[in-house]
Amino acid sequence: IKLETRDLVTLLGEGWSEIEHNVLGEWYTRLTLEEYIDEDLSKTAAEGWGGDTYVALYHDERQQAIFVLMTLWDRARDAEEFYLTFRTYGQARFGEGTSSNITTTWDSDEGSVLIERWGNQTLWILAPENEVLETLRQAIEFPFTTP
Repeated sequence: IKLETRDLVTLLGEGWSEIEHNVLGEWYTRLTLEEYIDEDLSKTAAEGWGGDTYVALYHDERQQAIFVLMTLWDRARDAEEFYLTFRTYGQARFGEGTSSNITTTWDSDEGSVLIERWGNQTLWILAPENEVLETLRQAIEFPFTTP
């Protein structure tokens, strides 16, 4: 899955840099969830993973980080299962969020968080503040075009 990060860095302005751009994979997706929720639930949620790409950005002066993960699932049902499990993860990690059928957001001490589902795709953004999250969300094509 291709995620154009250069535009995100430019969009955010001076001081931001890309520190990593890689694939999380099914295994690390599962391990990420397991930090805050049950192992069996995490395993089930990570099954059906079909591919992903993530980018981590950092601002040295502000000591702020951004994480964006775009995930493709084998079926829409798998994406929904991950989305619903991520809401449980988010509640455990970030507290109460605001949810709809396809989007959940949190404002926490860690920053502003969004998880969104569309068909067999999910998008997770963790940003230092809501304004940055909204800027990123508007700049990222989602749902994305699959290869």
